[in-house]
Amino acid sequence: GAALGAPSTGTATAWGNCDGAPVSHTATAGAVPTVGTASDGGCDLSASSISSSHKEVRVGDSFNEYVRLTNLGKSSCNSITVTVPYPPDTSFVTCTDACTHNDAKSVVTWTVKNLGSGLSKDLVATFKVAPTGKNGENLGTAVTITSGKQVVRDERTLPVIRSVSF
Repeated sequence: GAALGAPSTGTATAWGNCDGAPVSHTATAGAVPTVGTASDGGCDLSASSISSSHKEVRVGDSFNEYVRLTNLGKSSCNSITVTVPYPPDTSFVTCTDACTHNDAKSVVTWTVKNLGSGLSKDLVATFKVAPTGKNGENLGTAVTITSGKQVVRDERTLPVIRSVSF
């Protein structure tokens, strides 16, 4: 029911106890999407993206890469191929939606038969940070999504490896 162009909200509140004292924090997202309409064309995957479950990880940690497929088009997208290279200094753990993974080429691939107009689908791959990871190393990766002649690519720069020092 939101009006076209209206901003969406992005606010989160966390609370708990820290060393026996109650604490809370509210954060509001800086840039948030606005409400839009379907594109005039057929299949439109241009709003699809990748994001990570963590900002920071340590050697041995596992983290998820989330791929959001979004069809803004007025018709279905068919025979969609989604590929995500393993982030540097990681190994593959698992994935959703019957993906395949190729350790020799360090890539995860999904094949999505159909995504209807106005629909979204989330795909998840889990990776583990290898012992070769270095403090401050960026584990950024990208997603490439193809359907027919359409190719969409999105990148992200998180997480970053942080070592723990005592």
